[in-house]
Amino acid sequence: MSVGGRQVGVIVASSVAVAVTVVAVGACASADDASSIESGQAATSTTHLPSTQTTTSLPPATTTTTVPPTPAPIPGLVASTLQGQLTDNGFVCVPSDSHAEGYQVVDCATLSDAVATVRIVATPADEVVAMEGSAYIGTEDQRWLDFLATRTWDGADPSAAQAWLDAAMTSSMVLGPPGTNVGGQPFHLYADGTGRLILDIGVAPPV
Repeated sequence: MSVGGRQVGVIVASSVAVAVTVVAVGACASADDASSIESGQAATSTTHLPSTQTTTSLPPATTTTTVPPTPAPIPGLVASTLQGQLTDNGFVCVPSDSHAEGYQVVDCATLSDAVATVRIVATPADEVVAMEGSAYIGTEDQRWLDFLATRTWDGADPSAAQAWLDAAMTSSMVLGPPGTNVGGQPFHLYADGTGRLILDIGVAPPV
């Protein structure tokens, strides 16, 4: 029996060893499977790349500035000469602070109760660009509008200018439209709403 017991012990021991081996192999297999699964998951994982953004640069906005044309001088009409003629006839003339850049303005006025006025707009070179005269309707000072209209310059026509002015004043004050050309210069006669007539000759620059 002792021999038989040893045999039984060997068989049991062998069986235990086999079982341990099987368990160990199973554990290794489970570890390998888990590793394979993790590897598979890593292989099938999705990588999200950042989306590509396209930036479109717009050209800078451009601003167009319209520059008014520079008024042409009245050819042959000298500002200092005109001012001298006015002062010789009782006008008092003083420089004005209200003028466009690059121009000179002189305001002249009579000392009469009615008060006639003349504004001379000139370049620094003493060239007259525009003249403006005013007088109360129906007063003697209206003659100063005649005086301005009949000044002489290159291409001037004093007779035609006087005729145009007389017609405008006697047509129940139905006045000519702006830009009526007399002697090569625009003439404009109008009432300002305060009982005064205004005569513009030439083109004054905007202030």
